[in-house]
Amino acid sequence: MLKRLLNNQTCTAYSYQQCSGSYLYWYNSCGTQEGQSQYCQYGCSGNTCNNNNCASQSNRRCDGNSIYWYDSCGNRDGLIETCNYNQTCQNGYCQNNNYANLTTNVTVKNLTTGSGWSNYASASPSDMLMFMITLQAQGNQNTSNIFARDILPYGLIYRNNLIASGSNNYNYNYNGDITSGINVGTISAGQTVTITYQAQVAPASNFNYGISAMTDNVSITTSGNTPSVSNATVAVTKTAVYGATSISTGLTNNLLVDSFFLPLMLALLGLWMFRSGIFGIEKWADTKKAAVVSYKAQKLLSARIAKIRQQENI
Repeated sequence: MLKRLLNNQTCTAYSYQQCSGSYLYWYNSCGTQEGQSQYCQYGCSGNTCNNNNCASQSNRRCDGNSIYWYDSCGNRDGLIETCNYNQTCQNGYCQNNNYANLTTNVTVKNLTTGSGWSNYASASPSDMLMFMITLQAQGNQNTSNIFARDILPYGLIYRNNLIASGSNNYNYNYNGDITSGINVGTISAGQTVTITYQAQVAPASNFNYGISAMTDNVSITTSGNTPSVSNATVAVTKTAVYGATSISTGLTNNLLVDSFFLPLMLALLGLWMFRSGIFGIEKWADTKKAAVVSYKAQKLLSARIAKIRQQENI
């Protein structure tokens, strides 16, 4: 009885959930199972029910010094392994501490726009890019059996021009392909090796409108180690022209032809010149008008005289 009371005081009820078979159960903070939470139709992994729309064990992630599987929806599936005392968890793998002797960095620049080196680059479809992997051996020990590989994402096309230079005065072109991996060899203590190569952004038809972010993953391995991964991001922008049309607007881009005010000004000028009599037009029009009136009057008078003569039998 006393033990149960003490447990009730020190253990938090319904503290977390854990899978057992196809069921999800509640546990208190002391690890005692308290009751069933729910039945998982598509199975149970870790502390969540599987989602039928999520691919299980889609990727590896570090949580502290342990590695877990995660599904494609971001739910943790289960423990893979816990790194030992002389390892650290990095990018989903246990890394031996002698990786501290080798630093890795990957940068990118846009050759089309002329941007500088950075871990992030903006680009448009069909732009040409250059990547640079920088490897440096720290401390007073050489780093040997170095193997470098770049896993280019969909939307980037490898264009070669691979050059490695640096440690031990080597500076030459590789015949290999960085996407398949190249053997860098040994980097002397305190020395640096750079590997540059080009990739091109795919044509616009490969992208949706807007911004598409692509992550370039560079994998570096040394003797007895799992891969160390470094990243660079390329953001590709595909723009759209909304409402574009080839329907004629009647404009010719000629100011004299397209102007609305020019014809109006010409009409007003002509009216003013007419009213001012500057060309004698009004006088000529008045003369013509008087002649017409005189003609009509003479014709009317002749008609009346003829009628009178007819009535008087003259």
